[in-house]
Amino acid sequence: TENDALLGIDLGTYTLKTSLWSIDGTLLGTVRREYGVQHPHPLWAEQHPHMWWHTLCESTTALLTQTECSPDRIRGIGISAY
Repeated sequence: TENDALLGIDLGTYTLKTSLWSIDGTLLGTVRREYGVQHPHPLWAEQHPHMWWHTLCESTTALLTQTECSPDRIRGIGISAY
């Protein structure tokens, strides 16, 4: 229906971005959250998956609140991670 939405998730090196789009391609809202990279030793870089999950949950909740979109309107999810 015209009230359906699509959720986009972009998991980057330092930032996670969630965006909500209408079915016709209109951007409804975007939330960005930064997270860090740990360097436990010289030339090492680490990130913990629980940090990604926590950031995803927090940013998705903020996005749905910002756009006043009910989760049951989401018809598809696209994820980009590298």
